[in-house]
Amino acid sequence: MSSFLGPGSAAVLLVALRCSFVALLVTAAWTDVRERRIPNPLTGSLLLLGVFASLLPGATPAWPAALLSVTLGLLVWKTLDTLLGSGLGDVKLFAAASAWFAPLDALNAAAWTGVIGGALGVFWLFYAREGGLRSLRFATAFRDRDQLLRPAAGVAGRDARVPYGVAMVAALLLQAARSWRAS
Repeated sequence: MSSFLGPGSAAVLLVALRCSFVALLVTAAWTDVRERRIPNPLTGSLLLLGVFASLLPGATPAWPAALLSVTLGLLVWKTLDTLLGSGLGDVKLFAAASAWFAPLDALNAAAWTGVIGGALGVFWLFYAREGGLRSLRFATAFRDRDQLLRPAAGVAGRDARVPYGVAMVAALLLQAARSWRAS
């Protein structure tokens, strides 16, 4: 691809692709809040554009590292989905977005997702379920793990399921800002 693009053209294309990355992630967060799902065409586009960006001359990460990052993102979030039931849309979102990062950066984004997701979960308990003792199902969860997996009813028509894709998007954008500033 370097024979087709000069260094200046590749840099401009990379900026345009990064803008697409941000737009796709914001769309994913919006869709997750509104519908509690993340569409496959969105995650597919995120993956394809990330792999394409890794093929550009001087790209960081280069395509082998980008594919390793996708594999790591998939392993981390599929494991958590199996243990906690986060949802396959979230798994696919994180794996696809990992193509934009070096492997260590993808793992950093996963760690930040956990931190941001925990804060979002606490907020959502009080937003969707109006706090109080009925929200705190954690005490019985130690005896019955399925207690947390069963959907809790929201109040005032609010969906009680946490839109965890929002936490992922926030962590991925944070990591992108950190990674891209360094490059």
